[in-house]
Amino acid sequence: MKCKKTNPKNKAIPVEVSVHIRYLYHDLGLKGEDLLKKYPQYSKASIYRHAKKPIGEKRDCRIKNPKAGRPPKLTPRDLRSLDRQIKVLRETIGYFAIKTLRTAAGIRTDVSDETVRRALHSMGYSFLHSRKKGLLKPGDLKKRLQFARRVKRILDEEIWTKGIAFYLDGVGFQHKYNPFEEAISSKTMAWRKRNEGLSQHCTAKGSHVGSGGRVAHFMVAIAYDKGVIMAEQYTGKLNGEMFSNFILEQFPQAFENSANPRGKVFLQDGDPSQNSKKSKEALEQIGARKFSIPARSPDMNPIENVFNYTKERLRQQAVDEEIRKETFDEYSLRAKNMLLSTTICYINKTIGSMDKRMKSIIKKRGLRIKY
Repeated sequence: MKCKKTNPKNKAIPVEVSVHIRYLYHDLGLKGEDLLKKYPQYSKASIYRHAKKPIGEKRDCRIKNPKAGRPPKLTPRDLRSLDRQIKVLRETIGYFAIKTLRTAAGIRTDVSDETVRRALHSMGYSFLHSRKKGLLKPGDLKKRLQFARRVKRILDEEIWTKGIAFYLDGVGFQHKYNPFEEAISSKTMAWRKRNEGLSQHCTAKGSHVGSGGRVAHFMVAIAYDKGVIMAEQYTGKLNGEMFSNFILEQFPQAFENSANPRGKVFLQDGDPSQNSKKSKEALEQIGARKFSIPARSPDMNPIENVFNYTKERLRQQAVDEEIRKETFDEYSLRAKNMLLSTTICYINKTIGSMDKRMKSIIKKRGLRIKY
């Protein structure tokens, strides 16, 4: 490999030599050609640049003037206002655009969005992911791999479409003060410092941490060839007693509307409230059986795709209809209607991918897959 040759004349001129070159040029009247002969080790451009500098200037030309350039457009007061309003907006509207932050902080209109972004970066803020999934530990990977292998070895692939009556889970849709503003902002990114937590999210069961208003809680069930067969809203924290009553009141009709009414097998995750002693007793009372998936495995429950799809449709509807204000009851009704309007075709396609999911999990040795 040939080394790149460097030009010996490209070295910097020391301050002492620079002053002497200027003395020879200004006071003694030496021409540029004479200076080049006297200092052949330096390039022609460097010689002429130093020769034309004022003789009294002894500053090293390589050091940039710290006062050079235009004055900053944002004052220290503006920076403090930006820092303060970021925290306020995250607690009120959640995700927001730069224009919204500028308005809230009272920044002048002649200041560009890019200037505000650079200021935020200098203050330690970055546009980073605002949520995260639970980490998979070695034990989780082992359980996921064992589950997928056991399903592929023992059960037929039609278990997902014909064997399981319905897929069940809880979801929370967070009511926003300004749905349109929230919708046009990034739904997974937020301005935050790197040492700030990644907990701004609404979990599947609706326990809310972060910005926005109340959360509309729903217990939802989907079935192959049937669509969304249940979308019941509930209030309060979901616990064992509440879920056991829910089983006794809602499950009989859900099984009647399901893909396999006689089998009475439903799939759910390992949420403690749905696996309590009272819940198990309620299932025994109606003769239902549970098909459990491993913990921290949303990619094994197709209903999670329906939830994400519904949230995206709610976001798009807020943009299309420019919904800038709605009450909690109005939002709850909109979320329920959006759930119930999920097409059977989409649900069938999602449930029909379960066999491929098991193969992918086996291939990736238990790691999370794209679903």
